[in-house]
Amino acid sequence: MTTTPAWVKKVVDETGINYPVAMASPEVRMAYGGIGALPTSFVLDLEGRVVQKHEGLRNPLLYEIEVRALLGMPIPARVETFEDAGEIFLKHADRASATSRGRFYEVNAGTKTSCSASLQR
Repeated sequence: MTTTPAWVKKVVDETGINYPVAMASPEVRMAYGGIGALPTSFVLDLEGRVVQKHEGLRNPLLYEIEVRALLGMPIPARVETFEDAGEIFLKHADRASATSRGRFYEVNAGTKTSCSASLQR
């Protein structure tokens, strides 16, 4: 079956999805590290840069913490930032998933942020 914009719009309307849904060419999908699961969500900063990619369903609190951190609002976590000395590349940021100190959240091509927040309230 070929997925068309009309088919996607119909599914969005029928299921009541209330957030932006986008279609992308295979080239665009690969530029973002591929789409390995549905849903795949991208978090954007205020300048429109992709700063995080999530595959599958996640706890909504995770998104809240990420957005609050990006907006400079208080969050229930310690955030550590360091300059990338060339070991981490934005093109392969989808491969960075965790360290012994917490989960990685991509901030921009030159900076990574590690957030070790508890996702339970």
